[in-house]
Formats: sequence, C-alpha cells, structure tokens
Amino acid sequence: FQAILSLQNNNTFNDDQSDYYYQFLKVKTAIQYHVIFNTNCAAELCNKTLVPYDLHEIMGPRLPEKIYFMLSQGAISPQVVNNLLTGVLMEPPPLVDSEQYRTIIQELLNVRAQTLGLLSSVLHEHIRKTEIVTIPWFNPSKHITVPHMHQPFLAQLRVKLSSEDIKNELKRQSKLPSDVSIAFILKLQANLLSSKTTATGPVFSAMEISTPTHLEKPIKTVEDAIAVVLYQGLEIRDYFSLETNNVTVYGKALSLVDEKFTNEAMVIIELLRTKHLDGNKLNTTLAPPSTGEFKSFFFNSCIMHPTLN
Repeated sequence: FQAILSLQNNNTFNDDQSDYYYQFLKVKTAIQYHVIFNTNCAAELCNKTLVPYDLHEIMGPRLPEKIYFMLSQGAISPQVVNNLLTGVLMEPPPLVDSEQYRTIIQELLNVRAQTLGLLSSVLHEHIRKTEIVTIPWFNPSKHITVPHMHQPFLAQLRVKLSSEDIKNELKRQSKLPSDVSIAFILKLQANLLSSKTTATGPVFSAMEISTPTHLEKPIKTVEDAIAVVLYQGLEIRDYFSLETNNVTVYGKALSLVDEKFTNEAMVIIELLRTKHLDGNKLNTTLAPPSTGEFKSFFFNSCIMHPTLN
C-alpha cells in the first residue's frame, strides 16, 4: 500500500517498493482478468474490457480449449502443463531421503520425458521445442535436460481400438461401461489376439490384429476414451509391444493378478523392472531421531507428509 501511495504522490519509489508494486500489479491483473469456464466449457476472461496486451506474461500463453477442459476434469496434471510452459521441473525433497530414492528419481527421467512428449507433441511448435530441465533438491546447481522432444514411440502410437471392440468385450466379460480398467484392457487385448488365431497359425499379422479397418469413429463415449488411454499407456510402458502388438512378459504377469490389485501390482512390476525392489534394507541419509525425540518426530512427519493430510 505504501509503495502505491508513494507512486501516486511523487511517482518515485525505492527498489523494495518497486518489487512490491510489481507483485501488486500481477495479483491485481490476475484477479481482474481471471480465467473462467463459460457454460459451453470454453475458457474465457471474466472481464473482456481493456484487456492488457501483455496479459500472457501473467496468465501464461493461450492453450487449446481441450487442455483447459481436461485440466478441469483431472485428466491432465497441472504439473505437466507447468513444466512445458516454464521449462523447469523442480524435484522437491522427500520426507525421508535415501540413496535409493535419489536413484529412482534419476531413472524416472525417461518416464517423465514420455509424459511430457505425449502432451507437447500436439501443442504449438514453440511449446513442443521448449527445452525442459529438471533440478533435483540434492544438487540444485545441476540442471538435467528432459528429452521430451524426441520420443520414438510417438510415431507408432495411434488408436487401435474401436467402439465395437470395447462394446463386445464389455459384453463378453459381463462388465458395465464404468468397469473399464487396466485389467479389462489386458483381457481385451488377449481376446483380440486369440480371436485372430487358428490352429495353423495367425490369420493376420500382429499389426493387422489390433488395427481394425473400421475405425471411422473410434471414440464415441467416455468409456471409449478411457479404454484408448489405458491401452496406449500399457503400450508406452511395454505391457503391449509397439512393434508386434503382442502382450509382453510384463503384460502377462500383470494379467495373472487379481483385478482388485492391478494398480498395486503394476507399481511392483515397475519397481522390479528398475531393480529397486529387493530384500535389502533401506539406508536413509538422514540420521534417525533419538529415543526421546521419536514421538515428536513421528507427529511432525505425519503433518509434513502430503499423503497423510
């Protein structure tokens, strides 16, 4: 307030006031030209009069309408969008630090590059070519590039399911449309492959099996979209082979698990694949609390940990 008052009185202010004045204008602009969803699920400004020409410096660049809608529905993580717009992926410290955790973070680079590549590949060229770096908490001076621009799987990734495939599989498994899950997709793919096979061998090549020729309108319902996303996710993580479309050894292992524990089993498989799940004791880099401090340490940990709030 004093900075604004000083500016109004004599148009002069010191460096501290200048910074405050800048922050004040940013907040004022963000409130005055707040982005909202209208009744047609389109993003627009709540105030369309005298819009500043440099509003993008406060709100960020304009994105396709579908991105805002998927953000509002929780289909896309805001973190992924922020990483693409800012070019930075900050890696915050965990509750309990360890060498194993630091190794996992570094090996997650490929998965994060795939995630960012999926979204950036369909956005404007400026965003698509934005260099993104990750900054770990244990070495903030080291900037590691996330190679999202060159993901070879994107050239092979396409819709390989039709509404008819999903409808028939729901009927075969006696499932409701809301029951579409990873376990459902694993059974669907196995059934598609087996239905094209005879006693003398495959009737079609593997690529023809999962690429129906009747995909004029492959996605018709919400369930269709969920099924396609899950299918492509399993492809990206190599549960289905992108080259042959066959179920890989990871997919076969996951298909043997009870449907109720599919998500948990997938986490275990991913940890086994990266050799981070074994019988060795976890060695933390933080010193354990003394006996007298344990109770305080426990309650502080519960308060600090985001999953316990």
